[in-house]
Amino acid sequence: MPPPAMRRTNLVLIQETGAGLDRSGWTGNKDWTEHTKAWVSINPLRGREVTRDAMSLGTVTHDIRGDWLDLKDVSDGMRIVFVETGIYDPLPEPLTGDYRTFDIVAVMRDEDEHNDVLLKAEEKLYGDGA
Repeated sequence: MPPPAMRRTNLVLIQETGAGLDRSGWTGNKDWTEHTKAWVSINPLRGREVTRDAMSLGTVTHDIRGDWLDLKDVSDGMRIVFVETGIYDPLPEPLTGDYRTFDIVAVMRDEDEHNDVLLKAEEKLYGDGA
């Protein structure tokens, strides 16, 4: 029996990079384009912090779970953009303020039941080390 469905209360934007390889192997700019929007649950797992030259970088690993039909084509290397309001049009560049980004590092699909997809993602947090 599959685990009970988690509450998916966060509307997120999933983006993929538009960068491609040319003959020299250069990937070009990393322009992000919309892949899909989906309702997901976001659960922090663990965090770590490194301080260097009065700057600190924190990384928080998250479990992000959503429905199979919404996330079946998502792959690692994509990113998730989340803002509390759920309003993604227009999307400011660069993303600042209330926008949070999560780099997708692993995708685990429920191939047997086709119920949901579990994403492992990292959120990077910057501070001034003060």
